[in-house]
Amino acid sequence: MKTNPQPAVSIVIPTRDRCSDLAQTVQSLIEQQYAENRCEIIVVDDGSKDETPAAIQRLVSPAAASGKLLRCLSSGGRGTNAAVNLGIAASTAEVIVTMGDDTQTPPGWLQRLIGGLIESQADAVSGPLRIPTPGPLLGKHREEIAACVTEVTAPCYWEYGQMIPVAGNMAVWRRVFERGLFDETLVPPVEEVDWALRAAVRTAFIEDAWVWHCKGPETFALKRVVRKAWKQGIETGCWVRQRLQWPLSKRLGMAGRSLRTSFRAFLHAGARRCWGGVVVGTGELSRALALIGMLTRSAGGPAPAGPESTQVLAEAAQPRGTR
Repeated sequence: MKTNPQPAVSIVIPTRDRCSDLAQTVQSLIEQQYAENRCEIIVVDDGSKDETPAAIQRLVSPAAASGKLLRCLSSGGRGTNAAVNLGIAASTAEVIVTMGDDTQTPPGWLQRLIGGLIESQADAVSGPLRIPTPGPLLGKHREEIAACVTEVTAPCYWEYGQMIPVAGNMAVWRRVFERGLFDETLVPPVEEVDWALRAAVRTAFIEDAWVWHCKGPETFALKRVVRKAWKQGIETGCWVRQRLQWPLSKRLGMAGRSLRTSFRAFLHAGARRCWGGVVVGTGELSRALALIGMLTRSAGGPAPAGPESTQVLAEAAQPRGTR
C-alpha cells in the first residue's frame, strides 16, 4: 500500500484544569515541522474550570500561521478515555496521535514518530516519555517509581510478551480504532493494555521519537506516589479478575509473583532505607490482593464486559503458542 510520506495527522489531547501546561504543550506542537495543512490539533476539554478555552483560543492564529488547524471540543467531564474517544471520532486524518496535556515535544518529534509508524508497518507506535527532573525522583533508584509517574524509557509488555503502546506518546492508523476504542470505564494503568488486546494492536517502539513529560515536584511526593501505586495495583488486579476472567489457579500464580516481588521490595526498602522500595512493594501487594478478590475498586469496578468482548480479551491475553 502506498502511503504519503507525511500522511494527514490528527493530534488528540485530553485536558482538565491545566491551562498553563496545555498552552506549552500546544505551543510545542505548533513549532513542529510538518507538511502544511496536513496536521490538526484537537484539544478535548474534559470539564475544566480554569482558563483552558481562552488559552486555546489565543493559539488558534499561531497554529494557522504554521499550517495547522487547532480546535477545541468538550467532553463534559466524562473522563480521559471518553475525551480521547471523542477526539478520535471528531478527527479527519488517517493517523491519530494521542498525548498528554503536560507534554512538550522536541524539534523533529512528529516526523520521527510518523516516520516510525510508516517504516515499522505496525498498527501503532509509541515513543519514550522523559521526565526532565534529574537524578532519583524518590528514593535511590529512579526506575522504581517510573510507572507511577509515567516515565517510559523502553517498550512496555503485557504478561506474555505483547508490546503495549503508551497513549501519552502514540501514533495509530485510524483504521485500527475501527476495531475498538478505549474503554471509558477504565482508568490507568490498564486502559492501554485492554485496548491493545481487544483491538489486536501490533505495536512498535520508536526510541528517538521521545517527548518531555513535564511533572511538578508535587508529583513525586511520597504520600501521593504510594497512594497511586496502591490504586494502580488494585486497578490491574481487578481488571485481570473481572475482564480477563482468568481461573483462580492462574490468578494465584500471578498473585504469588506479585507477593514475592512485594516482599523483596519491602526488604530492599528496609535495608537500603529506600522509599522507592516502599512504592514497588505497595503496588505489588495491592495487585496480589485484588487478583484473589480481597480488594475491589472503590468505584465499583469496571463495567461488566459482554460475552464477545470477554472472549476476545481472554484469547488475546493467552501465550501466542496456545491460541
